[in-house]
Amino acid sequence: MDMWHRVGNVDWVQTAQLAIPPGHTTHPAAAGVVIGRGRAHQSMATLGVADALAYLLQRELTRPVETDTGVQQADVQVSVNLVATTISLFGERQAVAAGLSRLVAILEGDHEVELPETPFPAPPLQAMDNWRQELQGWFGCNPGSLSSTMNPAWDGSPEVLFDALDALRPTQGTAIVGFTSEPDLFVEISAPERELPQPCPLHWRAAGDRSVRATTPENLLSARTPTGAASIVAAHLLVQALHRTLVAVSGASHEVTGHLTPIDDSTLLLVRAVPSSGGVGDHGSGRAMEDALAAYPALADSVIEQALAQHRAVAQEQIPGVHLAMTRLITGERTVGALRVAEAEALTIAAVREAMASINANILLSVGMDEVPVPSHPLLDPAPVPTDGVDLTSFRSVIPVALATGQLANLEILAGSGVVVSRPRPVTWFDRMFEPQYARTPKGQNKEELPPESTVDLGRLAGRIDQGPVFTLLVDEEGRWLSIPWLALRRPEGLRTLIDAATGPDQLRHTPASDGHERAFRERLRRRRWSIAVFLSVIALLLILGLLLGPGRAKSAPTVTVVPMGQTVTLGNGATLTVSDLEWRTTDVLPHPTALARVEVCGGQVERGGGFNPRNYASDSYFDLGRIDAVTRPGWQPAGETYLRGAELESGQCTQGLISIEAEVAQPVETATIRYTNRLGDDIEWTP
Repeated sequence: MDMWHRVGNVDWVQTAQLAIPPGHTTHPAAAGVVIGRGRAHQSMATLGVADALAYLLQRELTRPVETDTGVQQADVQVSVNLVATTISLFGERQAVAAGLSRLVAILEGDHEVELPETPFPAPPLQAMDNWRQELQGWFGCNPGSLSSTMNPAWDGSPEVLFDALDALRPTQGTAIVGFTSEPDLFVEISAPERELPQPCPLHWRAAGDRSVRATTPENLLSARTPTGAASIVAAHLLVQALHRTLVAVSGASHEVTGHLTPIDDSTLLLVRAVPSSGGVGDHGSGRAMEDALAAYPALADSVIEQALAQHRAVAQEQIPGVHLAMTRLITGERTVGALRVAEAEALTIAAVREAMASINANILLSVGMDEVPVPSHPLLDPAPVPTDGVDLTSFRSVIPVALATGQLANLEILAGSGVVVSRPRPVTWFDRMFEPQYARTPKGQNKEELPPESTVDLGRLAGRIDQGPVFTLLVDEEGRWLSIPWLALRRPEGLRTLIDAATGPDQLRHTPASDGHERAFRERLRRRRWSIAVFLSVIALLLILGLLLGPGRAKSAPTVTVVPMGQTVTLGNGATLTVSDLEWRTTDVLPHPTALARVEVCGGQVERGGGFNPRNYASDSYFDLGRIDAVTRPGWQPAGETYLRGAELESGQCTQGLISIEAEVAQPVETATIRYTNRLGDDIEWTP
């Protein structure tokens, strides 16, 4: 029989005594507390501290104690979920009583907790682990959802750890509820008077009838369910329906499990499936989800009645005190066995169907990365942050960087008030010249098919992770991620100042960078600078030698003219240039239009003093757009075409190819010209 007691300002639930094990003459005892702080109470800077604190408490409470019957030791379990920390002690009554006394001393600051000499171990796996995407769908991106996959072994400062211990203490206003199987194990814990339930750090979002990308392939769905017995039965029926459908669709046996956790005014249901043979396999989950969601509301009354009978049988059993204490802490409800039995007996098929309808309207499906969501549950994908009217400053990479997709691209980071944008751009001929091993497009990969731009709302920043001096990862409350490769950017000081100003101290997490990554970045930058310096030195030397030694005719006067598109122009040394077929093209990959034109260059006579002959050199770098007020750069090069490449021509030798020029304009500029210039002063424009 369950009984509730008030000891000081703390509620305690007393459950029935445990059975006497074979070979013993006394009942073992069980007791403990549930404290209202969990992973969701952490910050980005302190991720992992809740589980580190649990390890410390378990380590302290499992120390042997001297009793009347000798040295004894309680079996202690300390676990952390999103909103609470549970401390359970089990064993001989004297060992449990001694452990409770030590726990009270720790919570009241009268017992010093010792730090381990060895590093903290990795936290044990919890039911909420590996559900980050789903938790983010229901509660947004915050320390609670992030901790589902980002919960490292603690390696932070002891001061932060002891600050977390202080926050755990009931004297600081943290809610606490006790449980025991023995009537004489109640202990008084100093705590102020307070009402339950306590405020929850997580807030439900409207995510029903949507899908998210599954955190792991085993995840099937999550759902928001009402509290109460009818919802427990309805959730059990949903898990059964999913199991039947998975077996029917895949033809293989699966273990389908459902986990219910009360959060604020509702209960979170998490359902996952693992093939019975072990490992991770294809559930055929897309079709299975459609079939199961269609079959679930139409379950026969006989199936619901059978589930009700099972629930009534379970209600007769003793519920562990820890579950009753958790329910009291989170919902404020003091439940006892007689009430649970009465509620179970009063349940009707109609009440269960009502709960089923509520669950069915609040299901968030988990779909694979390459899986198409079912039409009834479209993808819950945050829209990019609007940048209209924001004054953005551009910061460009000086070397190609690897994207999350494995592709190599140049990056343009644009930052302004409250927003950061990352735009991947194709590698250029310049990259291929100086870093061919990094700029090469992998076999079978279309270099034009780069991911879309990423945006982060700095005004709603959830966290920032600095990986040494190499990378910064930003994530906002909608789960939009963005990476900044500091070492690859040209003059990033202004960007760093903006990011620093937007980051609060609790939002910043430092992690060490991979030594290999940092060394590779710095070596690439060093080699690139050296290669460019050598290249420019060679060009300068050739120019000097050409001026001193170059034979041939004297340099002629520059040619300056404007001609129609398609007309041939002869330069002073007899070289000819023809530009024709100007057209503008756009692509979804690049945000700006690109001008393409066909160019033919024929070499003329060598001029004296000109070892390097710009008039006889065919290069797209001599061409640009004229009569246009916009930034231009080498543009997109559609596949299947021949492009003008750098080549020095003999007298009478000709070459031709396309040139491609991108302009930072919203629409093609019909009045733009193609303009040719060189260092000898030639300046020619071809008009459309």
